[in-house]
Amino acid sequence: MPEETSGPPVTDRLTDALDAGLRVGATLARRLADATGSAPLEGDSSAPIDDIVRYGSQAAGNVIGLVVSGARSGLDAGTRVGRATGATGRDSRSAGPAAPTGPVVTAGSTLRVPLLVENGGQTPTRALTFTTASLVRAACEDGPGCTCIGTDAVTFDPPTLVVAAHDFEKLTVRVAVPADAVPDEYVAEIVAGEGWFSTALRWSVVAPG
Repeated sequence: MPEETSGPPVTDRLTDALDAGLRVGATLARRLADATGSAPLEGDSSAPIDDIVRYGSQAAGNVIGLVVSGARSGLDAGTRVGRATGATGRDSRSAGPAAPTGPVVTAGSTLRVPLLVENGGQTPTRALTFTTASLVRAACEDGPGCTCIGTDAVTFDPPTLVVAAHDFEKLTVRVAVPADAVPDEYVAEIVAGEGWFSTALRWSVVAPG
């Protein structure tokens, strides 16, 4: 007679495997919600399926908000593998005054734009340090007068990112607009990783009042 082997019933092993899978799904959903949002998340519940539903819903809402913000910002797609959400700007050849492109900020205040930096490659990126290569008035032909906002007015949070393969990270761009900034449309070229990432951020400055 062959020896009988003892062990947990098949149903128990299936239950354990299902529970482990749900916990992994809950962890991934929480990570995505955290990466795409700014508010702190609540603690995990005792039921992984509840966490998947809750964090998944938060992440979906966050992503929609980021895409809408990116579209309003008039972002052009980044080069090579790295990219940000994008939208096209207006045609500067159109006659008459045009509506502002992208977000509108009052002179003397701070503009905040959230971005998602995506890595579609097979390997993680090296540490990406973001800088502003240029910042000018979009339609200006006045030489030095086109740079009335310095590149040091643009800051990044976090200033450096490492993006895993087939993943993305959240980047917040802030522009401290001087009180004496000329009301106009502005464009900043943001770069990182020696050309791995490059995108153009557009916004409009209006006078107070």
